[in-house]
Amino acid sequence: MQKFLFMKKSIWVIAASGLLVIASCNNSGQESKEVIVKDSMGVTTGAPVTTPVDTAAADSVKAAALVQTTVENYVSAKGDAIKATYNNGDQVSLVALEMDGKDAIKLTQTQAWAKGAEYTNGKILWKVNGDNATLTIEGKQTKYTVKR
Repeated sequence: MQKFLFMKKSIWVIAASGLLVIASCNNSGQESKEVIVKDSMGVTTGAPVTTPVDTAAADSVKAAALVQTTVENYVSAKGDAIKATYNNGDQVSLVALEMDGKDAIKLTQTQAWAKGAEYTNGKILWKVNGDNATLTIEGKQTKYTVKR
């Protein structure tokens, strides 16, 4: 009988030890996740991260890495200049137009095709096709060409 009680106590000690080991493995809401960060051209910018990381932070880094930024300078026949900064992402693509030293006008892409796209904020339309662009404000169109 004494041998049976000793075995019963041993089982409880082993079970308690197992729970202790499992509890000590808790990583405070973080999970071990491999994150590879790529720059705007798709080139890996660092070694893979395999240590425990905050999942939300890792996802935001990956999301930021998926945005490609391109800057083009345009000029009209009258000599008016526009600097267009394109931010193309997986979910949303935007352009910021800077002209005449004013605050940048931010427009959202509404259409895209092989060599161009259309951006608008509901009042202003920026339509790009290859090296040419047309800015439409209150029905008035101005044509621009990439400045080389």
